[in-house]
Amino acid sequence: MKNTKNNQLKASRGITLIALVITIIVLLILAGVTIAALSGPNGILTNATKAKEDNAKAQVIEEARVDILSKQTEKMGESPTAEELEQILTPKYGTLSNEENILDRTLTTQDGYQIPVRDIWNGTVEEETKTLISKTEPYVGYYADLEGDGEIDGIIYADLAIGNTVQGGWMGVYTYTITTKDTAGLKDYYIKEENHADESGFGIKGVIAPLEGSNGADRFYVMELADIDGGQQYSWYSNNENLTNLETETGFGKGKSNTEKMINLWNNDNNKDEVNDLWGHIKEGWFVPSKDEWIAFAGELKIDEDSYDTKGLNSYYWSSSYNVYIPNFVWHIDFLLKAAGSMNMSSKKFVRLSTTF
Repeated sequence: MKNTKNNQLKASRGITLIALVITIIVLLILAGVTIAALSGPNGILTNATKAKEDNAKAQVIEEARVDILSKQTEKMGESPTAEELEQILTPKYGTLSNEENILDRTLTTQDGYQIPVRDIWNGTVEEETKTLISKTEPYVGYYADLEGDGEIDGIIYADLAIGNTVQGGWMGVYTYTITTKDTAGLKDYYIKEENHADESGFGIKGVIAPLEGSNGADRFYVMELADIDGGQQYSWYSNNENLTNLETETGFGKGKSNTEKMINLWNNDNNKDEVNDLWGHIKEGWFVPSKDEWIAFAGELKIDEDSYDTKGLNSYYWSSSYNVYIPNFVWHIDFLLKAAGSMNMSSKKFVRLSTTF
């Protein structure tokens, strides 16, 4: 009888173990089926993610089409140009790839989704008309688009095709001369936009861009519409004890060479102040205007003590012109006091950059 009970117990344990193994196997099978149903190629989670992406794309496509059709209505039914399509799509809806034909590009949305431009606009694209500007009319006061990419880079304050000599023009005291260049050797430019409404304070103006492939000399001087580094003030040269025979010029057209000279000198100075000196903060292709370039900027655009702040300007700025008559003093422009004065180069002032194009 004892042996019989032991055999029954063993059998019971065996059956229980087999049942447990079977249960585990069934649970594993069910788990696999559930995971596949959730995350497989046609799983619930995958489909939910795809549905979310499809909805986001559809919303971008719908809104962008409305904007494009609005532009088409504005143009009396004419198709948008490639430039207009680009301006509509970026940066509002995302960024575009770099294919030459805009219809071959892909829009990467702000959520990271990719949409072929042809899915948004499958109509025609109007050839952009480029109206070349005159070489006998002045374009001071127009906005400048240096790369022709739709970005406003600054305001034109000197036109070398026209030039100008002003005696006592700005504030009734200062003289400046904008030397003309042979118009035959200048670049060609076109009107990129007829009426640009900018928030800089310079008003609604046309936008000028260089004609692609034009290899002539630069015609225009341009001033940025904002101070460097969000209005940070810098010293002209903090550690200036060892500076000797320092000469930078005051005349119009000297800002670029002045800046190149000072950056080279500053870069080779082991005692330079990399944080506080302005020469470590000049972006490539731009320069600190000379004294006369600042005066021409104010004179040509008719900026005075009553209007400078409405154009986003601060009261005083460094020039790139050293005052050879007073050691360690540099010329600066002061809109508030209506003067071009000089100040010790270790002082801090605002910096605004200029360029030519």
